[in-house]
Amino acid sequence: MVDKTAVEDKAGRAIHPLPDWVFGEPVLAQDGNGVADWVSKQASPLFQKGTGYLIRMNTGTQSGDDWAAGYIPVNRLPIYQFNEAMWSWYQTNAEAYGMNMVIWLQDPTDFDKRVEVTQAPSGSTLETGAGWNAHELDKTVTQFFYYGEVTGSNLTAGTQYTWEQFQSDLIFKSWDIYRISLEWGWYSTGTFENAYLADLSLERQNIVIQPSTRELLLLDNAVPFEVRVSKAIDASIGAYAANDVVNDDDCSVTATYWTLTNMAKEKGGEGIIDFASIFSETENISPRLKFILFNAVPTGELTDNSANTNPIKGDRSKWVGTISWSALDAVSANVASVALASPSTVGGLSIKYKCAAGSTTLYAVLVTLDIFTQTATDDIEINLSGFHL
Repeated sequence: MVDKTAVEDKAGRAIHPLPDWVFGEPVLAQDGNGVADWVSKQASPLFQKGTGYLIRMNTGTQSGDDWAAGYIPVNRLPIYQFNEAMWSWYQTNAEAYGMNMVIWLQDPTDFDKRVEVTQAPSGSTLETGAGWNAHELDKTVTQFFYYGEVTGSNLTAGTQYTWEQFQSDLIFKSWDIYRISLEWGWYSTGTFENAYLADLSLERQNIVIQPSTRELLLLDNAVPFEVRVSKAIDASIGAYAANDVVNDDDCSVTATYWTLTNMAKEKGGEGIIDFASIFSETENISPRLKFILFNAVPTGELTDNSANTNPIKGDRSKWVGTISWSALDAVSANVASVALASPSTVGGLSIKYKCAAGSTTLYAVLVTLDIFTQTATDDIEINLSGFHL
């Protein structure tokens, strides 16, 4: 049966009633040195715009792939129906790029075919100054280029066109929008400081800039974690003296710090360590050991069996705390030597820390407080647990 009341769009497709939703809740995204997070406590002038929440984007040192973004899910909106957009944002500093829009398209009949249509972030119509900026989409301005998985388009990838040209393209005119993003970064040099997305209107619909219910729960709830790291200890020189570094190599060129990955829910995030254990494969030893923690690479001594210099004064902004174990249990010649630290024991726990911007990693140096002998190449394993905040 033919529905004689059906209306077709410009691509010859039947027009259906609008779905229950068109634009979804904002989602944070980031990569490289980029960090995107929600902020609700603002001093002037940041409280002047928005809902009370802002999306803060800091992309740090730029190397071409350092970025942060706010993603807006879109419920398969035909490309020709997207004609109006406005947004405002605050920049800490003037930068080479402004906060630009990216429109994500896909073939509604084949999800293997999709492209991202990017507004040139250095375009002449996009503001880039320090302070409040705003932009109103102009479909007639040459400012969009695309890359992606498509063949047969009349438009050349990487070349700038107007949005109207995308809407009338042989291929793209029948495609849908599945996401719209506002992005910060992607530059090749220098540093991009904080920028804050405050207001966003798409097709005269106000997009509420605030965390979803799920994100609010994640923001308010600590998430437990456990991180285990181990090293085969060099120990080839012989007995350690008090205050010696205990590490994987006695060569200053190849000795490395301990690396503790995934120490936060997000880059630049925070956490609490409330339990730490240490396990040496060498039996029947009882030194006291300490684990000196940093949120960036330490610059003190790392060489095995050398006098410790950590933390040096130049690392004052990197140091986050030190875990100190009581003497390892020396049970017998057949039992590994172990110790633990918690808030109910000596050791300095719990320790609250904050990862560096663009990172979820902490770094550490292991040091002995006593003379002892570790069997060469025996492992030492350290287990840390606590909560990501």
